[in-house]
This record gives sequence, structure tokens and C-alpha cells, in this order.
Amino acid sequence: MSLIIGLFVLLFRQFGIPYFLSIPRIETALQRAFEDTQRRVSFGKNFEYSLLPRPTVVLHQVRLSAPGKPMQTDISIDTMRIGFAWQSLLGFTKIEKWQWNGISADLYQLPNQQWSTTDLFHLWKKNEQTIAINRLQLRDLQLNIHDLTGQWHHFTHINLNTRALSENSTSFSVNGSWATANLPPIQWEITGESQQGTPRQWNNIHLLFDADLPYFGKGQGSIRLNGQWQKDQNSLQSNNIQWQWISNNHQFSAEGTGKNWQLGLSHLQLEQANALATTKMNDEKVNVNFVLNKLTKQAQNWHLAHFQVDNSWQNQENKPLLTINGDDFFSDSQQWELEQLHISSYQPASASTPYRRWDSKLNGKVTGRGLQSVQANLSGSFDESPVQLQATWLNVSDSNQHPQLSGSLKLNRLSLHPYWQTQEANNQIPRWQENWRTWLGDAQLNWQFDIGQVSSPKLQIESITGHINATSNYFLVDSVQAKLYEGTSNARLEVSNRTPLQWHLQQDLKHIQIQPWLQDQLDFHHLSGIGEVSLQVSSQGNNQAEWLQHLKGNALLQVQHGSWRGLDINNILNQNKGNTSIAFADTSNTEFKQLIIRLPVENGISKDSTTQLTSDNFLVTGQGEINWPTRAIDYHLQIETEKNQQQNRLPLIISGNLDHPNFRLDFQKLTHGLNTPQEKQDSIIQTLKRQWQWLNQGNRPASSPETQP
Repeated sequence: MSLIIGLFVLLFRQFGIPYFLSIPRIETALQRAFEDTQRRVSFGKNFEYSLLPRPTVVLHQVRLSAPGKPMQTDISIDTMRIGFAWQSLLGFTKIEKWQWNGISADLYQLPNQQWSTTDLFHLWKKNEQTIAINRLQLRDLQLNIHDLTGQWHHFTHINLNTRALSENSTSFSVNGSWATANLPPIQWEITGESQQGTPRQWNNIHLLFDADLPYFGKGQGSIRLNGQWQKDQNSLQSNNIQWQWISNNHQFSAEGTGKNWQLGLSHLQLEQANALATTKMNDEKVNVNFVLNKLTKQAQNWHLAHFQVDNSWQNQENKPLLTINGDDFFSDSQQWELEQLHISSYQPASASTPYRRWDSKLNGKVTGRGLQSVQANLSGSFDESPVQLQATWLNVSDSNQHPQLSGSLKLNRLSLHPYWQTQEANNQIPRWQENWRTWLGDAQLNWQFDIGQVSSPKLQIESITGHINATSNYFLVDSVQAKLYEGTSNARLEVSNRTPLQWHLQQDLKHIQIQPWLQDQLDFHHLSGIGEVSLQVSSQGNNQAEWLQHLKGNALLQVQHGSWRGLDINNILNQNKGNTSIAFADTSNTEFKQLIIRLPVENGISKDSTTQLTSDNFLVTGQGEINWPTRAIDYHLQIETEKNQQQNRLPLIISGNLDHPNFRLDFQKLTHGLNTPQEKQDSIIQTLKRQWQWLNQGNRPASSPETQP
């Protein structure tokens, strides 16, 4: 454009104003000036000029074609106003004020990888010494940049102001909007100074930008630098860069520095970059320290020699730490690869968590295609147990499917004791639900797991496999097969992420040791043997107490060749003194061949529970109620013995606390129809005596008669 202005000045100075009245003469001269570039210049017929307040030429609808393509416009300007200094009529050409309004320009790479404006740049340098420019103003510039790889950048609403453009030192300010693939639009403003020289110096460059970024929300950033323009590489070289970003969302702030940066439109080289960021999530403060070494970009090819990210989360009680570092990252327009990824984490012991937790060390390789497809293959240890992890992330933007994270986990050993204690103490299920929704978003989780030994306060597992499927609204664990308590289990657990939390469990356990299972699940210690359990239960709430309160469904318990501790039925039958109260005793027990208990539950209460206990010498049947939230029991048993086709029945009542219940004879049922107290007392004594005689005549007692309650 400086060549156009120089030509106008030459015509104006040599031929005077009348020459400008001849539009054909101007067009002919302009085409001659651009003939070496094979470009065509045109402008509208409404040509304007004036002498006051300074000699001014106004062009409308200026068009500059692409080289050799007269029908393709590279640059268009709605209005160009050139105000000359008066001394331009007497000698050296000087433009006092040069204004462009309504500009649209395309900048693209040619097949020889040179940029489309290279010829114009050479024309500018050729005529730079013949024209002086004081002020340059661009208004509403739309600039579209495309390279050979298909990358594009759209710069819109650009406004530029410069002063003393032809002097050794030039100040400038420019602002606009930038958009490119995979990033939100960014509003920006740059101020600084440019100094003539070889290379050209750029000093006190200050870039301000606003953007609405994912997760961080709306924020403001700034970059400060000094640099040199490398003509041969079309890039800006800076030895020292400072930057920062602040966002109100999550109270996020970041600042960092860089050394030996080289910035170009199609290439990038960063010798070193580091950053320190802080943010808050709920009541946790997160600190991130980030370091890059030797990052290079050429066209669509990226390489990063090394990076490291140190993270820490801190609340009032805990401070877990996470470190991620990697070596040899490669990327092109199609895919990327990280040859060596290292992840380590741990949470130090504290007053609330006396155990070191989240202790992991993982190493492996990660590959992907953009952020649409990522595959990771990692191995190492978790809480000092060997672990293997394979994961795949799929997020196809042009499909109707939700993003999906799938994979498999194989872990030798898992202890939940440290995590369980913290979870119970803090009662963090509502917060856990909120994090669940935030982390998953619209993604789906599809995961296979194979874990060896699992220990927790509520469950002991020898091995377990299964499948997890989850969204932000539900969590499903199915096809769960486990070896536990010397038996096996098949289960399915579905959790709905509602308020309050809702869950449903289906489980079948076969040939398990029933005593440790009941101890872990229900804190019940009085039953032993080989058992089978079938569960169909559901509940809702935010802790165990609420789950028990809303528990509903059905449970079936069958135990073979077991013992019931705390109650000695043989000894009860031996008490022929007529006592109706029987004390619970840990040393007492009743052995049996089979026990069947059916437990329908509604709102935490089993009202119609039934029991059947079979022994060599007697049969016990019962029915009653168990209140699981309060652990209260009200049960009516009947002990039946049979001799010579004669039956004798002894009614028994169990009441009180499930852990240490009270046993007593059902006096009213036993003495029904009798009138006097003596008759009732004699009936109890005779019933107990007859039961005991029948048990001991040719039969082996279920427990020693010497055992005292």
C-alpha cells in the first residue's frame, strides 16, 4: 500500500490536482506499479480529494487481487483516506494521517510454503525510504489466516493506531477478537513500541486478553515481553516473558514466566516455561506448579522434551499431592503420542486420617487423536499393591453419542480401611454426589475390574471381578463375581444419584462362613455355620443410619450344620424348676442341622420374619419382628420334640437388643386354660421335664446338660 501512496504523491506533486481528475490515468499507473506481482488494483469511481486542512485523497472500494488471479480478492478496503503533510508538495513524501476503514484481508500459504503477502512485503521494503508515515489507523479489520495444514485463525474488529511509523521508535496500540479451532473467542489488546534496526526491536509489549474458558469461566490475562523480529524466520524472539490469568470462577489465578521463546504464525519454540496456579473447589484450595522444557511446533508437528505438573489439594484436614511428568511428547495433525508418562500421588497422614493414603506410582504410554480419542496403558502400584490400568477416552463431536471413558483395572490388593474411616467420620456423601455430577458431566463410564484381596470394616473379599457403568445420574455395578468367606457371591448394585441417594442390591451368596459375614454386615456375632444368602434390598439416604431407616425388600438366610451362640435349648429343657426367665450367655450355644430365616423388610422393620431351626432332637419355629435401626427384637419361638408319635411344645420369647437379647418362656401360652398359680407352675415343670426326658432317652443331646445359662 505504501507503493500506492507514493505513486499518488508523485502524481500529485508533478502534475497537480487536475491530474487526479483522470481516473483512467490513475488506474493505468497503479497497474504498472503492481505488474511485477501479477496483482490487479482497482477502486471505485467516486474518487475524492481536498486541500484543507491538509492535502487529502479519499479512495473507495479499493481491491487488491491475488497474484495471477484477477477475480480473487486478497485485500479489500471500503474507504482509504490519505492525508499528506504540506511539505510533500515540495520534496520528500510524508503522510500525516493514513486511515483504512472496513478492511477484509486473506493471508494464506502458497504451495512453496511462503505467505501470500511476501511480494507486498518486498515492495514495501523497496519503497520504504521514499515515504514517511506519521500516523496509521486501521478500523474494523477482518483478517483470515490459513496455512497449508488447514489451520485457520479469524481476527475480527481489529483497530490499530500507530504514531511516528517511519521514525526509529514507533508506539502502537491494537485490539480485536481472535477465534480458532478448539478455543473460545478471545478479546485482546496489545500496546508497545517498535524500534528500527536489524533485527527490529519490540519493546514493552503488553498483551491483555479476555476469554470465557471451560471450567475457569470468564477471566482476564496479560502477557509482557520484549523481543526481536527474526526476518528470516518470520517470528518474534523473546528471552523473557511474564504472563498471568485471573478468573472469578473458582477463584482461579495463574502466573508464569518463559525463557527463549520464538513465536511465529506456523512455528513455535519455547526453551522453558513455568507457571504457578491456585484455585478453590468447595472448601479445598488447589495449587498447581507447571514446567515445560523444549517445546517446538513446526506447522502441525509438535514435540515436547519434558514436562512436570505438581498438584496439591488442601482443606482443613488433608493435603493430598499429585505429580505428573512425561518425556518425549510428539504430535501431528492426525495423532499424538507421549512415550513416557509418570504419575505419583499420596496423601500424608494427619490427625483425622492417621494412615498414608492414595499412594500410587504409575508409568506407561499414552496416545491419542486430538481430544476425541485417547488411549492409556499404565502399570505400577497403588497403596503398595501392583496395578495395571488400561483406559480409552472417546468423544466424537459430530456424533450423537456421549463422551465415553472405558477401560480395565487389575489390582492385586485393596484396603478400604483408611478411606472408610474418613468417609464415616465426615459423612461426605452429599459432597461426593456433587463431585460425581461435576466430574462425569455428560460422559459415560464403562469399566471392567479385577481385584484380588479386598478388606474393609464391612466386607472381606478374597477376589472380585465385575463391570461398572456410570453416568452423572446413576452408577451400576453388575456381573460381580467374588470369592469371600470361603464361598462365592454373585451381585448387582445400582445407585441413583438423586437427593437423597438411592440404591438397590441383588446378591446371592453360596457356601459362605456365615458368622464372619454377619459380623461384618450387621455386627451380629451369634450365628455360625455354612450358609447361603439371597438379598433383594433397596434404600435411600446419606448415611448408614438413614439406609437402615428406609431399608426395604427381602432376605433369605439358610445355614447348614451350625450353632446359635447365647442360647442353649437343651439346657432350657433341663431347667425343670419352672423358671420363665432365661439369661443370655456367651458360653451357651445350640447346635443345629439347618436354619432358615426369611426377612421381609419395610421401612427398616422386618414385621413378618419367620424362622425354622432343625436339630437331631427338636424343631424350632418362630415368627416375629426385628427393628434394624434400633436393633430391637420381638420374636416368638416354639420348641417341638416328639417321642412315640407324641409331641411336646415349649413356647419361648426373645426380646430386647439384638446383640444381647432376653430369653424367657412364654408363660401365658404355656399355661393357657389353667386356673391356679400352682397348676401353672406344675405345668411348666412337667413340660420341661418331659422335654428333657425325651431328648435324653436314646438321643444325643444338642449341647451338654451341664452348661448353665
